[in-house]
Amino acid sequence: MGKPWHVRASQFMSAHMWVVDSLIFAAPLVLISVGLPAYEPGPRGVIQTVVLTAMSASLVFRRTFPLVTGWIVVATGFVYALTFAFPHPALIAVPVTVHAVTAYAPRRWGKVFLGIGIVAAFIFAASNFAYFYVSGARLSDATAGELLFIVLAGLVFPMVTVALAWTLGDIHWRKRDDTQRIAERNTLLERERENEIRLASDAERMRIAREMHDIVAHSMSVIITQADGGRYAAKASPQAAVDALETIAETGREALGNLRGMLGVLRDPSASAQTTPMPGIEDLGALVENVRAAGLEVTLRVAADVPALAPAAQLAVFRIVQEALTNTMKHGGPEARADVTVEPGEAGVVARVVSTGRAESAVAPGSGAGIQGMEERAHIHGGSLVAEPTETGFLVELSLPEDVA
Repeated sequence: MGKPWHVRASQFMSAHMWVVDSLIFAAPLVLISVGLPAYEPGPRGVIQTVVLTAMSASLVFRRTFPLVTGWIVVATGFVYALTFAFPHPALIAVPVTVHAVTAYAPRRWGKVFLGIGIVAAFIFAASNFAYFYVSGARLSDATAGELLFIVLAGLVFPMVTVALAWTLGDIHWRKRDDTQRIAERNTLLERERENEIRLASDAERMRIAREMHDIVAHSMSVIITQADGGRYAAKASPQAAVDALETIAETGREALGNLRGMLGVLRDPSASAQTTPMPGIEDLGALVENVRAAGLEVTLRVAADVPALAPAAQLAVFRIVQEALTNTMKHGGPEARADVTVEPGEAGVVARVVSTGRAESAVAPGSGAGIQGMEERAHIHGGSLVAEPTETGFLVELSLPEDVA
């Protein structure tokens, strides 16, 4: 279905302003300037006709080049006034130009041409009064009707029409300015919305990357540790190998379930609440048991008066403890052990993992991504993280405020 005719007409007029101005303003006034006889015969009448024609023709550019039209009208109007001419219908080009300059030129020029129009009205009236002396007549010889015509047509009417044209042009300028401001504001809001979406997408990708790193790194460390231990223990104790394989299978199934949950979030974000694993502080016991089964000696102490945290903050505590224990298994060596403590702190909750051991027998070299992920988790929830080596091993200490959301 095509656009309505008035919409197409408006679009055409906006795209071809000089054509519209030529048909509506310039062409009719040029015909009036040429068609109506000059008030004075002879050369002065010819000059008046030429001046009025040039003034009318300049309206072709009243919107595309308003200042060009404005100065042409000022120049031709001044010449017309010097010929001691009487009012002519083509002089409607003056208020039309004042309106165009006010509406389409820079703001300051509207007031400039308003002042020029008012001054021109006085000059035009003065030229009409001077006409009596130039022609040899005296004002005392003029009738009351002639004097009233000179005052009204030469002074009052031009001033009123110029002021009205400026007022309408100023209203038009304000409307255009408001429309432009609204359009710019909408563009800015659209850009801000796109930036927010992009930032939210980046944050979600980072969150998923951290989850994937924690799940995969911990699970693979347990699997590798159990596989190595089971291989050496199989010769002396077949049951130890069976236990190691069971732990590997259980760890693999748990990792697979978590990965499926993360992939479920990617496929269907609306299902994140059902598919995303959200372990918390109460799940640290199961985590420690899993790590113990992998061969790392771990102690856990969770204070009874630990302040309540939001689920997202509890997830951060769980993942950071998990990452610290995983690093201990990977880099602590065969004699490594870890102590996990969760207790109230000065501002909220403090989770501390103190590990011992040396890295001579590390399972895999570290890349630093784990510590960086822990720091990001802490900062997201307004907390702080200390991760530094000690004389006997490594320390990871997380502090989170109590009112974290």
